Amino acid sequence: MNRKILIIFYLVIIIGIFLTTTTYIKTSKPTFEITSEIMINRQTIALPEYLGEVGSNRWIWVRNGLATKESIITDSFLIRAIKELPSLVDVELSLDKKLQELRKNIKVDFKGADVYSFLIRVKSKHPMNAIQISNMIINEIKRIEIGYPIEVYDQTSRALQNDVESLKIREKNLPQNLESSKRIRISLNKQINQIESTLHQLKIARLLMSSEGENRFTLIKKPLIPSDPIWPKPLLLYVIATLLSLLMLLSIEVYRRNSQNKLKR
Repeated sequence: MNRKILIIFYLVIIIGIFLTTTTYIKTSKPTFEITSEIMINRQTIALPEYLGEVGSNRWIWVRNGLATKESIITDSFLIRAIKELPSLVDVELSLDKKLQELRKNIKVDFKGADVYSFLIRVKSKHPMNAIQISNMIINEIKRIEIGYPIEVYDQTSRALQNDVESLKIREKNLPQNLESSKRIRISLNKQINQIESTLHQLKIARLLMSSEGENRFTLIKKPLIPSDPIWPKPLLLYVIATLLSLLMLLSIEVYRRNSQNKLKR
């Protein structure tokens, strides 16, 4: 092959690869990664004695943090996100594929009990949607870590209060002046006193948790649209294009010289 034609051929390959790379960079929709971080502060007011371990044991905090992390990105949460933000994923995909796609693009990391914080990362070609999902996750963590324990206290208190009422009704309906009734009444009163003591402690714990409430929640990093997308990365793509061009030219040149040597033989 004529040397000039060969050089032109090589230039066409190089220009073609770089034009393809440039076209891809210009036409592809940028993907952004929205990052945010929140911290849940430890309880500063001491809880009743029987709850002390829960408030102070580091490993319990680690367990709770990991449990919260795993309980956030559930199918029900993702389905709700898809309903509220239809442009999140391709509408042509099946529900299963949509869920898979979202799971790949949403990450929640628990950073440990020493600093009880959660790092949230959402990748999307629709950054405003990513911000909305980030806020949904933040609110869900807030509900689980702060709101849910108070709900549990309320539910437990109501259940115990119902038990007390049932025991009091049972005591009231006991036959009078019977020896067996006296023994049962003593047992019932003991149960009632124990439950009322527990109720009192629960009410104190609930009051202490509510009094701190919002103060235990700190938004370390607010979800915002970053200045640069994570993809495409022009510099990286041009480096890859350069390496690809050199590899192709080297392969062609090696093949051409091997062919010439065979012809000479």
